[in-house]
Amino acid sequence: MTDKAVILSVAALLTFAPLASAQNADITGTWTTTFVTNGQTYPAKMILKKDGEKTTGTISSERGEFPINGAVSGQTVTFSFTMQAENGPIAISMKGDVDGDAMKGTFDHGNGDTGTWNASRGAQVKEPPKGDAPAEKIDVTGTWAFSIELPNISATPTVVFKQDGESLTGEYQSQQYGRFPLKGTIKGDTIDFEFEMSIDGNALSVSYSGTVVDKDTMKGDTSYGGLADGTFTASRKK
Repeated sequence: MTDKAVILSVAALLTFAPLASAQNADITGTWTTTFVTNGQTYPAKMILKKDGEKTTGTISSERGEFPINGAVSGQTVTFSFTMQAENGPIAISMKGDVDGDAMKGTFDHGNGDTGTWNASRGAQVKEPPKGDAPAEKIDVTGTWAFSIELPNISATPTVVFKQDGESLTGEYQSQQYGRFPLKGTIKGDTIDFEFEMSIDGNALSVSYSGTVVDKDTMKGDTSYGGLADGTFTASRKK
């Protein structure tokens, strides 16, 4: 081999070596994905992992979670999965390009319908709200000092509660009219209770409905047989 031939051979190796050593993009991880078709946007989440030479994982959305298969060639990716829709299964194929923690491309979801998609790695799909963390359980068991304001009347009875789950029992203690057993409920921070009291031999149905502001205070409305309506505040006796 002549010197010129050797030089040309080395040059060729140097030219094509980078192509031969190019690595496939690493797309493992969790990807926040958005599909756009016919003017509508559909969020989803892809969790991808490497399985030998293949890429597998799941894709999930409001329609459910489905297995997904993929392939990576350099910076080009292809995916396929079957989604269960109202009218039966729909085979979806995706193709796109990777740029670090971002991917984007086009997809086909049958009958010639196409759309675009993009994904970012690391962020999580925003899921529907599941409600705030459970609040600390309220227990009103104990003795409470009430302050009642009715039209032209103020009173300061004492109420003793015994709580069992959401059920309340206890006693309403009036300095003027005596003691009367009560029953009620507490659901979350909402408290309701009622009792029958006797005033000068006349029976009167009394109801209270309010909110437990914190573990030691509450407030709300009260009705004395529909004859007088007013408000109340209460604090737990130490």
